[in-house]
Amino acid sequence: MAESPSRAVANVSSPLAEAVRDIIAGTIGGIAGRVVEFPFDTIKTKLQAASLGEQLVAAGGAPSLQNTIGRVFTRLVAFTNIVQARSPNTRA
Repeated sequence: MAESPSRAVANVSSPLAEAVRDIIAGTIGGIAGRVVEFPFDTIKTKLQAASLGEQLVAAGGAPSLQNTIGRVFTRLVAFTNIVQARSPNTRA
């Protein structure tokens, strides 16, 4: 029985193949980390820029924070929808 091409590539043990596999894995891991971290980092930055919340309360308080959270998650949902639309359908 012949080996599938993906399995044959996985069995290659040359230093170049290992380096490429490590680079790809690191890239995917880095992208996933930034996607998860982005909404929280944006909210943290907005709160820090508000000088311990004084400016945030003066500018509208909770509605301002809600708008920030809403914009971040709207963009995240839009990005997720684009990725899902471009990915092949894996359901049988």
